[in-house]
Amino acid sequence: MLLILFLWLFIFSGIFVLGFSVVKATRILTNKNKAKDLPGFDQYYFFGFLSVAALTGIISVFIPIGVETLYSGSLLILVLFFINIKDIKEYVNELVKRKIQLRSAEIVFLSIILIFILTAAANKITLYDSGLYHIQSIKWIRSYPVVPGLGNIHARFALNSMFFVVSGLFTFPMKGSNIFPINSLCFVVLFFKLYSHFHTELTNGVAWKTLFYGLLILISLLVLLPDLNSPSPDIICSILIIYLFVIIINYQVKSDSKGSFQFILINMLAFSCISFKLSSILIVLSILLILVNRFPVKQLLIAVIVAALFLSSFFIRNYYLSGYLIYPFPAIDIFNVDWKIPVENVNAMKLEIEGWAKIYNLPYNEVVDMKITDWLLPWFKLLNPVSKVLVIINFISVFSFFIMLFKRDFFVAKLQLVVLLNLCFWFVMSPDPRFVYGFLFIGFSLTLSYFFKMICGFSLKNQLRFIKIVLAGFFIIVFLRRIGFPLEAFSNPGLLIIPDKIETVKIKQYTTNFDYFVPESSDQCYDTKIPCLPYVIDNVYMRGKEIKEGFKVIPYNILN
Repeated sequence: MLLILFLWLFIFSGIFVLGFSVVKATRILTNKNKAKDLPGFDQYYFFGFLSVAALTGIISVFIPIGVETLYSGSLLILVLFFINIKDIKEYVNELVKRKIQLRSAEIVFLSIILIFILTAAANKITLYDSGLYHIQSIKWIRSYPVVPGLGNIHARFALNSMFFVVSGLFTFPMKGSNIFPINSLCFVVLFFKLYSHFHTELTNGVAWKTLFYGLLILISLLVLLPDLNSPSPDIICSILIIYLFVIIINYQVKSDSKGSFQFILINMLAFSCISFKLSSILIVLSILLILVNRFPVKQLLIAVIVAALFLSSFFIRNYYLSGYLIYPFPAIDIFNVDWKIPVENVNAMKLEIEGWAKIYNLPYNEVVDMKITDWLLPWFKLLNPVSKVLVIINFISVFSFFIMLFKRDFFVAKLQLVVLLNLCFWFVMSPDPRFVYGFLFIGFSLTLSYFFKMICGFSLKNQLRFIKIVLAGFFIIVFLRRIGFPLEAFSNPGLLIIPDKIETVKIKQYTTNFDYFVPESSDQCYDTKIPCLPYVIDNVYMRGKEIKEGFKVIPYNILN
C-alpha cells in the first residue's frame, strides 16, 4: 500500500506539471494567458496524462517505452517544473483558498474509500485477460519498438491498445514482478472529481444531481474496484468516459479560454479512448451530437488536429502489428506486407470476440450465426447480478429519454441519447458489459436520478434526506461486497508496504527458428519472459535474424 501511495504521488506530480505546462503554452499561443479561470487539478492531470499517452504512442514506433524513457521524461518534467515553479505555487495557493470544507463524516468516508482503493491496488492481479495478454503486450512494448507481425505469434497481441504503451512507461519492476498503478491513480482522480460535484450539488440543494453523482461514485466503486490493479484498457476507458460526461455536463462556451480549454480536453478524452479501446468509436459522434450547435470552424480544426495526434500512431502500430489499418476488421485491407496476419486468422479472431461476448460457453461460429432472439436470453442469464441490473436500468432509459423530450429537457435528453447510441452499437457488435462500463454507469445513474427528479413530489429537505438514506444503503452494499480487499491487506502485513506479486506459471520451451515458451497447464503467461504464447505454433517464423524484425506466417503447403 505504501509503495502504491508513493507511486501515485510520483506519477501525479509529474503528470500535473506536464499538464500545467501544456495548458500554459496553449494559452500563450492563443493569446489567452491572462484568463482568470482556474482549471481543477483533475483537468491539469488528465491533460498531462493524455499528452503523455499521445507522445509515448508516437515514440513507441521507434524505441522501446521503458526505464530509459521514464528517466528522460522525468528530467523534462523537472525542467518544466523549475520554469513554471512560480505559477504552480500561485495555483496551489489559490486552490488551497478554495478548498472544500468537509465535515468529520465526509473525511471518514473519503478515508475509507482511499483505503479500499489502495488495498485493491495492492492485491494480486486476477483479471483473466491481464494474464492472457495485457502484461505480455506491455513487456513487448518495454523491450522493443513496435514489432512487425507480432500478432502472428499471438492474435491478441495485435489487439492494439495505446493504453498498453503509456502503461509501459508507468510500469514499475519490484522483486521480480511488476506494478501497474496508472488505472488506480486515474480512478482516484476521477473519484475526487465526482465527489467534488456531489458535495457542490448537495450544498446547493440540487437533489437529483446529488443523487446522480452519488450513484456514479458507488456503482463505479462496486464494479471497477477488483481490477484497478491491472493494466486493463476496459478500466481506463470506463474512467475516461465517465470523466468525459462530467466535463460535458458542466461545459460552457465562454469568451475566455475556459471554453476552448475544455473543448480541447473533451476531444483528447474522446480520441484517446478510441485509441485505448476501439469499441468506444461512437464517442466521437456523441460529441458532435451534444455540441452540434456550438461548432465554429476553429473548434472543428481543433478536433481534427487532436484526432490526428492521437490516432496516427494508433493506425501506424496497427499496420506493423497486424498488417491491417484496423484489426480485427479484414474488410479494410489495403496493405500487402509479408508480416500480414492471414485473413482466415483475422476472421477467426473477430468471430471469437463477438461469439465470446454473447455466449462464451458455446462454439463461437455457432453463436455468431444465431438470430438475436436465439442468443438474447442465454446472454442475459450468463451476466452477473450487477451487470443484469445495469442492463435493465439502461433499457428503461429508453422511456426516460422520451420523457426528457416531452419535458423539453433537451440537453439531458442528448446525454441519454448518446448513452443509448453507444449501447446499441455495443450490443450489436460485442455485448460484453466490461467493454462499455462507462456508458452503463452513466446510463444507470442518469436514469435513476432523472426518474427521481420526475416523480418526487415532497419538499426539497425531504428529498435530500431520502437521497442520503439511499446512498448510505448503497454504500453499505459496496462496503460489504468489497471488504475482502482491506481484510486481505491487513491480514498480510507485507501488503501494507509492497503489492502482491503477479502470478507465476511453469513454462516449457519450443522452437521454430526462434525460441518461445508456453505455459504447461494454462493459457496465461502473466509476467513470464517473452516470447511467451498460450499455445504451440509451427508455421510462424522470424522475418530476419532478430526478434525486433518481426514475425511472418509461412503456409503449410510451402513448409511441406
